[in-house]
Formats: sequence, C-alpha cells, structure tokens
Amino acid sequence: MTRVALPILMLLAALAALLPARPAAACGSIELLSRMYLRGQPFSKARALDWLGGGTCGTPDLVMLSYNGGASDKALLAVLRDLVAKGTRVDLAARIFFTYRCLPGAEFEPGYAALRKAVGAAAERGQRCPSRAEMRRWLAVKRDETLHRVPDMRAPAAGLVRKGNVVTALGHAGGWARVRSWRGETGWMPRDALARYGAR
Repeated sequence: MTRVALPILMLLAALAALLPARPAAACGSIELLSRMYLRGQPFSKARALDWLGGGTCGTPDLVMLSYNGGASDKALLAVLRDLVAKGTRVDLAARIFFTYRCLPGAEFEPGYAALRKAVGAAAERGQRCPSRAEMRRWLAVKRDETLHRVPDMRAPAAGLVRKGNVVTALGHAGGWARVRSWRGETGWMPRDALARYGAR
C-alpha cells in the first residue's frame, strides 16, 4: 500500500465512524412506513414491515418514537387489515398489533373488531391486550417531553416521549408525574405535559 493511500483510508474510516449507522431519514415515521408497505415495491414493503413489527431503527428506536396517537393508529390499522386479508402474515400482524398495545383508542375505526379477532386468534402465547384497569392509568403526552431521572428539570434525561404518545402513570410528586413509556423507559415529567387518555 502506498504512503498516500494509507492516510486517505484512515481519513475515510474516521469519517465513516462519525456517521450514524442508519440515518434517521431511512427509518421513516409510522405513517410513512405504512404507505411504503401499502404502495411500495417488494423490497420497501419488507423493510417497512420489519420496522413496524419491532425491528429497531436507531437507539432509541426512531420508528416507535414517531407514534403520535390517532394518525398512527389509522395508518397501522390499514397495514394490519391488508396483512389479515391476505392471510399470509397474520403472525406479523399479531406482533405489530401487540407492539402498539392493541392500538388502543382505535376501537371505533372500521374493521377494528374483525381485525382484533383475527389477530387475537394468531397471537403468540402469553401476549394480551391491556385491561380497562390498566388503561385507566394511561396519560396522553401533550407535547414532546424529556423524561428525567428525578423530578427536576436539571436532572439527567432518562428518555424522550413524543407528543401523542401514551404513558402509564406510576405516581406523582408535586407538579411532576412518574411515568413509564411504551418502550419501558421510566422517569419523571411535568404534570402539565400530560392529559387523561381517552379513546377518540
């Protein structure tokens, strides 16, 4: 190897290390991935299903972070209806269904009951939908908000929860609520960033 080629290769390797392994734009939002599946080419359909079905894209998972309530529910329902209608990937439909907590709040969408029944029949052992009692502890996030390790704005971050996500209330102290995100992150956020969850 020449003396000139080695420094160039080292420079390229250093630049590659600085780049993210998978660009955020490649992940897409739940709505974009749903459109990719419904209208895309075979390769993009497979990639979209992988990410919607729990394949992570980035740390934290950028696909799960894109969930924004009603719009995401509608997009996911369209994908699940298509999978169940084709009858070939009901197992994947079940995985997506449970990943998003059985799409709570979408029970008034057309076809939801039939979809839930079809997916429920193929659900993996041990998976279940949240009970009414569990759902009573759910809160909707009103704005993008950082989860803090302790109830203090200057405290280190424990995660990020996007507007429209639903979190589970674990407790409160003063103007702070201790919550758990869908991805299992636990932390504190201001109570004024939360509203009681209610089905549309």
